[in-house]
Amino acid sequence: MEFTYKLAKTGREKPLLWVTLRNPDNKRTFRTYALVDSGSDSCFFDADLGEALGIDIASGDPGKIYGVVPGKWERQYSHPIIIEFGGKSFPIRAGFMRGLSKHGYGILGQAGFFDQVQSVNFRKKDGFFDIEM
Repeated sequence: MEFTYKLAKTGREKPLLWVTLRNPDNKRTFRTYALVDSGSDSCFFDADLGEALGIDIASGDPGKIYGVVPGKWERQYSHPIIIEFGGKSFPIRAGFMRGLSKHGYGILGQAGFFDQVQSVNFRKKDGFFDIEM
């Protein structure tokens, strides 16, 4: 599947993917952009999105993420969700943290995204990225 780079709030084009997040317990959904980020260890989204899905954020498995805010560890709580894009869906564990919404998108990282797809080919020069399922 081929996707185009999107203009981010920073004014730079990024590999942003339009995804649907689904709570497997109550089936609530939320559509949002997520950055396809091969440098991120895991997937995470703003806590406000998790709450919109009906998730009690603080009841999740606690952890910390480094690098979202430069030089600072941020608290996050992971929960099982389902991610959908391009007609495909799969379950993941995603972290939810406060303050990520200022970036305008979630993060799709190694655990939960890259380990679910066959390959991702970034063709920045052409303005596209490919995801093979």
